[in-house]
Amino acid sequence: MTAIPPLGSPRPAPEASNSAAAAGFEAIFLRLLMTRMRATVPGDSLLGGNAVTTASQLLDSALADSVAPRAPLGLGALAVSQDRRR
Repeated sequence: MTAIPPLGSPRPAPEASNSAAAAGFEAIFLRLLMTRMRATVPGDSLLGGNAVTTASQLLDSALADSVAPRAPLGLGALAVSQDRRR
């Protein structure tokens, strides 16, 4: 999460904030996708438990945050183009 800029500071360019929002949108989508994919895999009774679930969620979150800006799916660009039409 980004810090709130102090009062009187210049506002970021709309294109920069749109691209950041697009990357965040794709990261949320990827996180949800990975969560749903993990739900389809049968649990492992040997390593299963709350700790493994939490670690898997943290891994999925970090992976989604790092993949979204580097390999965009196009969902963010689509949302930005829809916003520009308004």
